[in-house]
Amino acid sequence: MRTFIFGFFLLFCSAVVVAQPRYDFGLQGGILISGMPGFSNVPLSKVSGYGGITLTRRDDKKNYLQLDIGYIRKGAFRLPENDTADRFNLSLHYAEAAMVYRWEILKISRGTRGGLEAGMSYAYLLSPQIRRDGERFDFNPIWSDKYDLSLIAGAHMVFSGHLLFRTRVTYSVNPILRRNILPNDIERLNVLKTHNITLQFGVVWLMRGLYY
Repeated sequence: MRTFIFGFFLLFCSAVVVAQPRYDFGLQGGILISGMPGFSNVPLSKVSGYGGITLTRRDDKKNYLQLDIGYIRKGAFRLPENDTADRFNLSLHYAEAAMVYRWEILKISRGTRGGLEAGMSYAYLLSPQIRRDGERFDFNPIWSDKYDLSLIAGAHMVFSGHLLFRTRVTYSVNPILRRNILPNDIERLNVLKTHNITLQFGVVWLMRGLYY
């Protein structure tokens, strides 16, 4: 099932690019705050980053389809509590492809516009890490899924037809953590399943701002 979802996603992304030769190429990057309810005892606890390339094509004068490909790091902290002084830092490194449809709903000038966006992303887990009080210990592969399928919703502003600022919220459809990953001496903190939530702030620089 996972292979089918990944294959369908890549096929759809390829069809979008090939079917429409007029597209803009750009670079994208930013910061994100992520969390995993069930693992973390504080919401949106980990600050990380992402970056990569983007391909954008115009559906009409106001709407756009955007494909982002790159690296993203998600994760969460579990901070010390009264009865335990342990601090846990979970880091998940992914290669991600995100497909987003953007609606332009606000026009300030010819090159300055704002709008909303929605879509989905597929991320493949490259490297999982977990630290306890700064000390790294082995991450068992059965603890987590190898992929992250997330829903995306957000807003953006385009300036001068080239520079785009965006804010996104994502939520993983599949549970990221599937097994008890915390040490046995604190079993009461263990979780069976938890989904990933992120709040992203990013910038996109379009090399060819021809269709804005």
